Amino acid sequence: TNTVTVNGTSPSGPVTATDDATVTPEPAAPAMTVNKTSSFVDTGSPGAEGGDVITYTYVVTNTGNTFLKNVSLNDVHQGQGPFVQPVLAASPLTDNNTTAGSDSTDNGTDAVWDVLAPGDAVTFTASYTVVTNDITGNGGGDGDIDNTVTASGGYDNGTTTTPVSATDTE
Repeated sequence: TNTVTVNGTSPSGPVTATDDATVTPEPAAPAMTVNKTSSFVDTGSPGAEGGDVITYTYVVTNTGNTFLKNVSLNDVHQGQGPFVQPVLAASPLTDNNTTAGSDSTDNGTDAVWDVLAPGDAVTFTASYTVVTNDITGNGGGDGDIDNTVTASGGYDNGTTTTPVSATDTE
């Protein structure tokens, strides 16, 4: 609520007028998306073979209207070899310059992006080396190495934190 008071002087003496205006902001609507893609350099026949390195890229975008805190990823990977969880890309932030900026106070060394502003996106990467068991049908039984990533963060209204998440499968 905003109140304005106008004071002036007329020939008959002081004049005062006031008026109020109330603006109700839209409610907080925290939301995010995650888009996961994969690529690999084919070293032989079509399809990923033992020894091929699959590179995963994950782009988490704040699609809501409020800041998200502590954005991180968990990738459930079905490959038979060791998989390292995603880390922040070398240049992780895409800033849309429409609000106060996104920030990670430790430059993302803990694989968590501290504050993601509305409209901004942060990129994570991971890689996986295909092993023989992936090819022999143990990678899910359907000839694919399936995995699902979950992006998580939270909206903090000063009293409580509301969890926010999104998933994508590759």
